[in-house]
Amino acid sequence: MEVFTWPKVDFLRSRTVKLSTLVLAVTALAAPSYLVLASGQAHAVAYVFTDTGTSGFDIATGINNAGQLTNYNNPYIPNAEHIETYGINDLGQTVGFYQTYHTHTVSGFIKTGENYTNFSVLGSTLTAITGINNSGQIVGYYNDDIGTHGFTNRNGVVTTINGPKSNITYVYGINDLGQIVGSYIDDAGIGYHGFVSLEDSFKTIEVPGSYGTFARDINNKGEIVGYFDNGLGYSSYVISSDELSVIKAPSMILTAATGINDIGQIVGWHASYTTGNRGFTATPEATTPNVTAVPEPASLALLGTGLLGAGLVRRKRA
Repeated sequence: MEVFTWPKVDFLRSRTVKLSTLVLAVTALAAPSYLVLASGQAHAVAYVFTDTGTSGFDIATGINNAGQLTNYNNPYIPNAEHIETYGINDLGQTVGFYQTYHTHTVSGFIKTGENYTNFSVLGSTLTAITGINNSGQIVGYYNDDIGTHGFTNRNGVVTTINGPKSNITYVYGINDLGQIVGSYIDDAGIGYHGFVSLEDSFKTIEVPGSYGTFARDINNKGEIVGYFDNGLGYSSYVISSDELSVIKAPSMILTAATGINDIGQIVGWHASYTTGNRGFTATPEATTPNVTAVPEPASLALLGTGLLGAGLVRRKRA
């Protein structure tokens, strides 16, 4: 199993939310890429919110292009005392993890139709699968005696993903191009950083003024969705057309976006002082039913320039 660990780098700060401008500056400096989003230039997008349930047990975690949803507790697995489902692809395959009654072992699962396939990273004490694309490639995270690590499983090849000098890294989403998103805590231990990665590139995502940024999903248009800690709770964001948009459910003190499909429909959970946690879908008011095809790799080159030639460390894990 390969282990990718990115070196510690300094923040590249910019007062623009334009990805193209930021990436061109990074390329000129031949430096690793930190995407620091300027909250002052973020703007709100109008969404139509629909509740998916009446309690925290119905928190929405994923959505595919047919509008099928996953939530934390929708599958049934024999002898499981705790089940969480995180992602769904266009074939209807769902992924997540479960804990058994007697051994308390935590394993990942892939559900295809009525059949379950278990998966655990070799040597791990916990494995959770959090995303699956239409090729059946999966991502997630696992625990061992060192810490928490993200992973990808592409056609049976398992690769560990570690953030810069991080012992706590989570990978949450993967699209059909193989781009992955997730979050990590660096060695300073101050808050979470989001990230997007493709092959040997790695770009950290941060919302200035926040106490932590989480990147939870990426669709086939390269749109990234997640949430950030504003000090009072969570607010959500989507990066689309090179711009950051803040997402907030009406009358809610907390909005956490966890999934996005190619139409731009977003799912997650929100809360108020009176309703508690509830799942939601959020559909952009200007959305049409047409699903945009996966862009060619050349059109995504701006997202892939991060750490080429910047000292990416690869080492084999025994």
